[in-house]
Amino acid sequence: MTDQSAAYAGQANDAASSGLPAWRAPDSRPTMLTAAGVAAVLGVVGWMSAGPLAALGVVLGTTSIVAFFVSGSWIIAWVSIRLPEMTLAAALSAYVLRLLGLTVVGLLFKAIGLPTQWTALGFGAAIFVWVVGMSITVFRPKPRLVF
Repeated sequence: MTDQSAAYAGQANDAASSGLPAWRAPDSRPTMLTAAGVAAVLGVVGWMSAGPLAALGVVLGTTSIVAFFVSGSWIIAWVSIRLPEMTLAAALSAYVLRLLGLTVVGLLFKAIGLPTQWTALGFGAAIFVWVVGMSITVFRPKPRLVF
């Protein structure tokens, strides 16, 4: 074990023993609630204009994107606590696997007959809400932080 990896292991052990994770995922509840609200509004619009399958497509599309982002945060947090030197490799591997999973989910949605345009609208709305919401969560000014 090199000095650097011993230092990482010591930090991970310190973090694990103190109950503090090496990396803590930002609070995503407000963003998830916003995504749910947007999905509900778009679902009602879809239901009124194209029927119940459109509403289902929007809701399932939004749900799958939120699950994509939340699972990434969980994986990174879990690995960074146990093996901090593997965080980057785990994050990249998980990203590729989650993209493959999302591709399979999208193909399944198409195979069961969900309207592609409404499912894509759910995907796009969820991505937009997630990026904006998490950007606000992560980059908002912190109390007593002076730039």
